[in-house]
Amino acid sequence: MQQITNELGALWKAKVVGDRSPGNTAHYEDFLQLLPESFVLHIVRHPLDVFISRLHHERMLWMRNAPHLCNFPISLIESFDHHLMHQAEKDSFIYHRSNLKVRKFYPDRVALLRYEDLTKNFKSCIEAIFNRLGLRTSKQMLERIARDSSFQVLSAGRDPGLEDKSSFFRKGTSGDHLEYLSNDLIKYAMECASDCASAFNY
Repeated sequence: MQQITNELGALWKAKVVGDRSPGNTAHYEDFLQLLPESFVLHIVRHPLDVFISRLHHERMLWMRNAPHLCNFPISLIESFDHHLMHQAEKDSFIYHRSNLKVRKFYPDRVALLRYEDLTKNFKSCIEAIFNRLGLRTSKQMLERIARDSSFQVLSAGRDPGLEDKSSFFRKGTSGDHLEYLSNDLIKYAMECASDCASAFNY
């Protein structure tokens, strides 16, 4: 595996080779053992915001006649209850728990970044990542990255908060679960995931 990454780096003339496939989160420990120089950047978002976002995407898939791509049956998508919240907790935190495990054994090679912090202080977060990887940055580079990855650009002109339920880039804000879930359901879900919620300051 190390040889493959070295060859990719040579092919692309890159100092750092990265991959952001979500499935990688289940194999952090393998990567860290097989690639001695590897570094894991684990990005988390409030699990209930992830849950609400997922439900919107699930509804869209049902509306587009693609139920085979859905994780939840339509009966659960149309109603919020404790059973659904328990399933959401398992789905949202299963990979985050693997992060807690590897951070314990590889504290210098695993970093955590919260989506909420990234959206509030984007340039400083990106600069810190580059520094950790030993890469140089400039004001112009950070501004270009911020511009090209902004919600406005990705959503073809919408400002954060202006919702389009048919778009993959639906809303671009944090705390959306507060508009959809009762205090009782929020409390129940966060108690189910108290270990990760505490570790990630949620």
